Amino acid sequence: LNAQSDAVRTELKSVLKFWIDLGVDGFRYDAAPRVYDKNEYPVGSPTMELNKQFWMEMKEYVKSVDPDLFLLAEVWLPANQAAAFSVGFDSLFNFDLAAGIVKTVKDSYQTNFITTYLNGQKNFMNRNENFIDATFLTNHDQDRIMSVLAGDQAKAMLAANILFTLPGIPFIYYGEELGMLGSKPDEQIREPYRWTEASEVPNALWESWKLNLNTLSYEAQKEDATSMFSVYRDLVHLRESNEILRFGNIEDLELTTSNQKLLGFIRTYEGKKLTVIHNLDKQAASLKMTGGKKILYTHGGASIKGNIVSLPAYSTIIIGE
Repeated sequence: LNAQSDAVRTELKSVLKFWIDLGVDGFRYDAAPRVYDKNEYPVGSPTMELNKQFWMEMKEYVKSVDPDLFLLAEVWLPANQAAAFSVGFDSLFNFDLAAGIVKTVKDSYQTNFITTYLNGQKNFMNRNENFIDATFLTNHDQDRIMSVLAGDQAKAMLAANILFTLPGIPFIYYGEELGMLGSKPDEQIREPYRWTEASEVPNALWESWKLNLNTLSYEAQKEDATSMFSVYRDLVHLRESNEILRFGNIEDLELTTSNQKLLGFIRTYEGKKLTVIHNLDKQAASLKMTGGKKILYTHGGASIKGNIVSLPAYSTIIIGE
């Protein structure tokens, strides 16, 4: 499409209006930088500015119809480049953070995780003060988190715990909550969801299972309190019921900054505070804490006794005041 054509832009707005009239709550735009693809224009062409202007025009139109419509986009670029697009949307997928979470869990240690995250956020907030982060682990174009972690369920559960305790809106790629495997080519990272154990309806049949023949189905996991599905379900309910996790700010937890095997941070909102600690390692860890001792959430057997927080391998604890 020739995005510089007024007729094309008018038609695109009519497409948006069609779906708005049907009652959608927003739009998820794919590959936003590809409207004016730098690979299709002469070197030196202002494709970034052209893309930004295009999406700002689309945003202005959508918000004029309904200011509450939510606009999310895929901009697969480093934060310092992706941030230029933030003026055209409410939210962008945070690819830098996703890579950071995956690397941290895979390597079992972190280096300045929260500082790096906050520096990335400044890129977006400086351009759009109302920007909302869209967080995730992997998507439909990437190897699935379970495959990246070589099938390690404990690490995959840890990754989910980190995702859901950070700021932003967490997005789940279908099947992550089952522990589905997936490695390129695309067909194998998009295998049908396993609703039941049987290879028949209600399971989709567009592609046969190759990597997920032994993945436990939703039906098999839903009543198992220790399953991957239950971990995701518990995290969704936890976040839904806690405004500090949904809306709060984040800062480093000084107790853990010197220990690369722990990832700790504080979430604050309207004078209320939560302390979150993740053990990234296969070895158990402990630390001495003062202050709040109310356990809001625990995963993997983490506990508190007196002033000592005990963290088994790959465990998580959230402590309130």
